[in-house]
Amino acid sequence: MAPLIVHAARVAREESRRTRNDSGRLRLVSRSNARLVEARIAKATATIAVTRERRSLPMASPWSGLHWLLEDDSLERILLPLD
Repeated sequence: MAPLIVHAARVAREESRRTRNDSGRLRLVSRSNARLVEARIAKATATIAVTRERRSLPMASPWSGLHWLLEDDSLERILLPLD
C-alpha cells in the first residue's frame, strides 16, 4: 500500500511541476502578446490622428482653384472604438 501512495505522490509532484512550467511559459507568451497588441493599438491610434489631421486641412479642388474639406466620415463608420 505504501509504495502505491509514494508512487502516486511522485506522479502528482511531477504533474505539478509540469503544470507550473507550462503556466509560466504561457504567462510569458501572453505578456509578450499583450505588449505587441498595445504597440499595434498605439500605432493605429497615431495613424488615425494623422489621418484626421490631414482630412481637416482644406484641399484644392481638381477642377478649380477652390479649396474644400473632405466630407466623408467613412473612418468613423469603419473603425470601432477600442475602449
